[in-house]
Order: sequence, then C-alpha cells, then structure tokens
Amino acid sequence: MTCDVLNIIQQSNCDEVLKLRVRLVKENLNGGKQIRKFGCRLLGVFFGIVFAKGITAVIGMPSEIKLWAVAAGLLVSASVGVFFGVYPARRAAMLDPIAALRFEL
Repeated sequence: MTCDVLNIIQQSNCDEVLKLRVRLVKENLNGGKQIRKFGCRLLGVFFGIVFAKGITAVIGMPSEIKLWAVAAGLLVSASVGVFFGVYPARRAAMLDPIAALRFEL
C-alpha cells in the first residue's frame, strides 16, 4: 500500500490518480475491515440500549430511547470522523511532496 501512496503522489494525471484511489478503496473494502467495524458499531448501539434498559429496571424510573436520537448520534459521530479524516488528508494532498518532506509544520 505504501508504494500505491507514493504512486499517487508522483502522478500528475488526474485520471491515473483517480484510478489508483479507487483501487485502494476496493482493496480496503474487500479486506472486510469495514464490515467488521460496522458490526462492532451496531453491537455498541445494542449494548447501549440494553444498558439503559437495565438501569431503568433497577432504578424504576421510566425512560424511552428514541430512534431519532440514536440515528442523530450515529450521524454526528460519522460526520466528525469523516471531517477529521478528510480535511487533514486533503490539506496534505495539496502540499508539494518535496517541500513537505523538508520540514514539518
């Protein structure tokens, strides 16, 4: 994968860069890592709901878990992850590779 990243840096043709990026994404998805991560996230939501219902049963106070609240939490966390993943990567991609290797900002 490191060689592929170096190929992306060295390419000047946008079509070639796009082809390399698509290939990297396909390889990543084919590894199944994203599917396992998604399953772990769903498992975390499930355990959160079970924990909340368990506390409700112990305390005796009524509570309700709204589906929109769970969806909003997932949307916000995914948005933060995408933003803080894409923004630095895009900023780094705009740098001249030789100048970036000379010093750190």
